[in-house]
Amino acid sequence: MTATDDEQLAAWFETANGGEGPVPVARPERPDFDVIVAAVEARDAAQVDVDLSVARARDRGASWALIGRSAAICAADDAGVPRELIARAAGLQWPMSRQRWSQLRGG
Repeated sequence: MTATDDEQLAAWFETANGGEGPVPVARPERPDFDVIVAAVEARDAAQVDVDLSVARARDRGASWALIGRSAAICAADDAGVPRELIARAAGLQWPMSRQRWSQLRGG
């Protein structure tokens, strides 16, 4: 934040709710909070895994187009899009073996 941002934030705190300050936010119950924290940590760890996998693929010569196509295939498959539609949209031969599908997903 810049000094201007800090000043704006301070002014907001001082003037919110007729000068009483911001309305306090209720704290989540502990089990709910733990679930949220675990989900955020899992998301962050997954992003690190994706970043490392992309870096390894680039080091091995994979193009950004290939990496993007692989990510799109996985995302569509995880979202439940029929595999035949995914394969055809990606320009892949259909039908294909489960082993080949697993290889496309990085397995």
